[in-house]
Amino acid sequence: MMTIFAVLLFVAVLPFLGAALYLGFLSVLALIPEPPAAHHGPARRRFVMLIPARDEERRLPRLLASIEALDYPRDLVSVLVIADNCTDGTAALARAWGAIVCERNDLERVGKGYAIDFGLRQIRDSYDALVVIDGDCTVSANLLTAFNRRLDAGDEAVQAYYTMSASGGSSTQAVRGLALALVHLVRPLGKRRIGASAGLKGSGMCFSRRVITDSGWQAFGLAEDIEQHNRLLRRGFRVGFARAAVVSGAAPDSLGDARGQHRRWEAGRLAAMRHDAISLLADGLRLRSMPRFDAGVELLIPPLSIVAAALTSLFIAGVLMNSALVWGSAAVGLASLAAYLLAGLWLQGLGWRTTFWSIAMIPGYACWKLAVYAQSIAARPVRWEQTRRTDADASAADASP
Repeated sequence: MMTIFAVLLFVAVLPFLGAALYLGFLSVLALIPEPPAAHHGPARRRFVMLIPARDEERRLPRLLASIEALDYPRDLVSVLVIADNCTDGTAALARAWGAIVCERNDLERVGKGYAIDFGLRQIRDSYDALVVIDGDCTVSANLLTAFNRRLDAGDEAVQAYYTMSASGGSSTQAVRGLALALVHLVRPLGKRRIGASAGLKGSGMCFSRRVITDSGWQAFGLAEDIEQHNRLLRRGFRVGFARAAVVSGAAPDSLGDARGQHRRWEAGRLAAMRHDAISLLADGLRLRSMPRFDAGVELLIPPLSIVAAALTSLFIAGVLMNSALVWGSAAVGLASLAAYLLAGLWLQGLGWRTTFWSIAMIPGYACWKLAVYAQSIAARPVRWEQTRRTDADASAADASP
């Protein structure tokens, strides 16, 4: 007969087991090959590429050079750079590259959401779709071609695979790349299989003109991408996923440099969870909407480090208490998390050395994430702050446009 304490432990296992099974389920679906999106003729959509950039003089040339290398008709692409509260030569540099530049100076309303909203108000040319790219990123040559195909297939909003460049090849960058792949690649691929929404990831977001006309941009919090995604869901839009389109952001040099960014992400996610999770679940059930219901579930899923730590602790407690139900349930959850991690490693297609460092750094990275999460709860960030990133791969900034 189970003791009362064992029953309590089993009850404690259930939410973390549910989260792990959900992630494991998505990882299995993500590994199922999917036929490419149909392409219905030559590319004729007109794209505006909106680039919010704050003091990106060093990194912006790499993005502009990658845009010039796109395999999409150049006469159908307009580039609009929002020099947002810049104190360097971002605006002049972007103009030298031939971009349309609008300068924004507002130290009260600080953050990328405000810059995007400002940029939308500056667009004067006719266009069919809008793409938002951070100023410190680069894009794959097929970005607009891949977006165009997803729009041909019926998507009104599309997210590219957003990852971090690993120019330094450090173990820290390797494990952060895996962490991003789990959220930005494994989950969207799995969600696509069940008709859910891929979500927005901040950079590499594509919207049809109808979405922009209908919804605009009214997300200005610490996690503006999550806020905007939830707004689109409530207005009946689902975000598709273009795996072939890749956007690479500049990686911070160290976990110390990334701490502020992660605190902002977690604080923004917590705010979205409190505001939207239950209502999205309710709407999903009431309207029989898988995108809304799944988005509510997504918001309730704790960070992976918390799920792993909780299941490990409960497994050990179950073994010590000789409660097969407790340790067995925790073991199933840990196996599901292992499948999730392996799917991320497999889909990244990395070399053995990077794969080794990704695996070796997981325990330390998980502990670091737990500390960051605790800090986000104890001292929640209230303002957007720019992340310190490496300039090791910014040598192209000195190249002539």
